[in-house]
Amino acid sequence: MASSPPDVVHIRSNIYEIGRAFYSQGSRRELPALTSERMAQLLVGKNRQPSNEIVAAFDDWANITSFGAFPEGYDAHDLFYWEIRMGSWMSSVLLESDIAHDTYTSINSRRILDLFLGVAREERISGMIARHLISSSWPELFNYPINGKMVTDPKG
Repeated sequence: MASSPPDVVHIRSNIYEIGRAFYSQGSRRELPALTSERMAQLLVGKNRQPSNEIVAAFDDWANITSFGAFPEGYDAHDLFYWEIRMGSWMSSVLLESDIAHDTYTSINSRRILDLFLGVAREERISGMIARHLISSSWPELFNYPINGKMVTDPKG
């Protein structure tokens, strides 16, 4: 692993994925219903078959937590990503990176995440939220490639 100079700050952006309609993967197609079977499949990955125990555990969890009984406008896949996927691996990533450098996750607020999820799905898929945040906070960043690609400022 490469080491960073002592004056570098490492900012994790993984939490933004909650507001990016992660399971849509850039597509505007409708997603299948989020059943216990689908949750189990999303957890283990498409190349493995989830066990009956995992499916049953998701069924119990969904019943105990009333998963699926959320206000209109929320997508079950977004909340599943927040509650299960992000919660199952993010803490391990942070623990592993702590020994290498100080890590800060700047977006770890239910209020901010709720605002992300309140934006139209098409805009979340396109990444418009992040571009607007960059534009209003530090528009000079559009002079540099983001993840290897030049991105335009939505404000012109």
